[in-house]
Amino acid sequence: MPLYGYYCDSCKCQFDRLLKMDERDTPIGEPCPECGADEVSKAINKTVMGVDAKVKTPSWFKDKMDSMKEYTPKRFHNNLDRAANRSGGRLGPQ
Repeated sequence: MPLYGYYCDSCKCQFDRLLKMDERDTPIGEPCPECGADEVSKAINKTVMGVDAKVKTPSWFKDKMDSMKEYTPKRFHNNLDRAANRSGGRLGPQ
């Protein structure tokens, strides 16, 4: 089921609902969960899609990862090294 975003025109509260496609307009007729106003609209959400890309990591990125080691516990250093050595891969949520 897709996740749909909504917001209240009154209090600017934003909320999400996991709904079936044929139920996506249901929250528009319901009151805002925060303030109870009937002015709920559908939000336009950004979609993040995974794509394969061969993107070279900028040279400054490795320097930044190395500088983060100064204030990061040693158990995370391996992950910082792996992040700094990427030469491409999937973009988006993984």
